[in-house]
Amino acid sequence: MSIVARTAEAMTDRIPLAEQLDEIASEYTRRCRAYPMLVSRGEMRADTAEWKIERLGAAHNTLSWLLRHADQVREWMQFTTQVVTAEERAAIEFDAPMEVESDEMAPDEQVAAE
Repeated sequence: MSIVARTAEAMTDRIPLAEQLDEIASEYTRRCRAYPMLVSRGEMRADTAEWKIERLGAAHNTLSWLLRHADQVREWMQFTTQVVTAEERAAIEFDAPMEVESDEMAPDEQVAAE
């Protein structure tokens, strides 16, 4: 079996969100340790290292938010499927629920602390 077929097959298996978060946190820690060495040896630019770490932190924050609000997201998606037209459904699905406040969307400090 080709690597593409194995990857596609593996992607159909669901990995719990908490496990995905653990993996991202672990990778974040590895990058925070490895990138300074790569920068000092001239194998990576400092701004690239910072950018990559920030992106991984952002992914962790997004998944953390989803995990904390899983019930509300599930309810919201069930509500949107009850809307009759595709246009109405699309309009609702791309708007955050009213009860989501801007401070809830703020980045988590958990990843930065690790």
